[in-house]
Amino acid sequence: FVELHGSILFSDELTPSARALTLVEAKTIPSRDDLSHHYAAIKEATTALLQAVWAKYSTKIEAAYNKLCETAHPGPHVEQFQERALKRHLLLLIVAGGKAPVLSTTPKVTPTVEPNKLALDLLKKSTFVTDQATGFRLVLEDETFADRSKVQEEIFEEWRKTPDMLTKYISIVSSLDSKDVGKQILKLLANPSFNPSQSSHGRTLSRCLSQIRDFSLATDEGLDVMVQVFVKIGKVNQMSAYPLLQCFDHLDRFDDATKAKMFATLQRMQDSIDKKKEESLYNQLNIILEKKQ
Repeated sequence: FVELHGSILFSDELTPSARALTLVEAKTIPSRDDLSHHYAAIKEATTALLQAVWAKYSTKIEAAYNKLCETAHPGPHVEQFQERALKRHLLLLIVAGGKAPVLSTTPKVTPTVEPNKLALDLLKKSTFVTDQATGFRLVLEDETFADRSKVQEEIFEEWRKTPDMLTKYISIVSSLDSKDVGKQILKLLANPSFNPSQSSHGRTLSRCLSQIRDFSLATDEGLDVMVQVFVKIGKVNQMSAYPLLQCFDHLDRFDDATKAKMFATLQRMQDSIDKKKEESLYNQLNIILEKKQ
């Protein structure tokens, strides 16, 4: 796997974006649907794969990333559009290399420059929104970074000024790979700038939270946050809350204790809405809860 990854990553025969899109490691396991409910294990395995690639090619990865950053210049240039996805993939490999190894067999190779500094530079210096979003996400996902809160406040004040950037902010904060993602989401829910009746806000948060199942479904805190998000959004825009229900699609695969927690969460969701006012959600929950029998 590592050698194949490297041969594609540094290939001169493929465009930069083709290399990046071929190599991206999503936190899913489409080839083994029977294992797809092991959310936390899949997340760990994904990090382990990236760390293995980093351990072998760290010098070349850093050189390739630095070169892309040095040649970047403002303006809508086709070649840079091609390069942004590759830049992101290279940075994700560096970030993975900066974390404690998932496997004891993977050698620890410390990045030359702190990953959070690279992320902050990308956020502050790039003129491209996709680069800025990548940098911002990675800054927030590094809880050891001293200026994390300060940077977050600055970006929020800037991005909230336009609808598209506020939606981008919501999508990042509600899908973080960080220990405080639950607190981040509840803080966002309580902010006056978040409008649950606006589908671009409500649906974005619901969809993103449903995608980080290693938190939302696999932890008690995540299940509690799911209920609070469901109530806040579902009571004003039923359709925007549907992604939260759709992520309970593996109920029959869990052990009894886990299953009981999930059904209790679904029951809390149903108890929190009105049978008539939120009829669509209420009926959908009835269908899911029938599986409990």
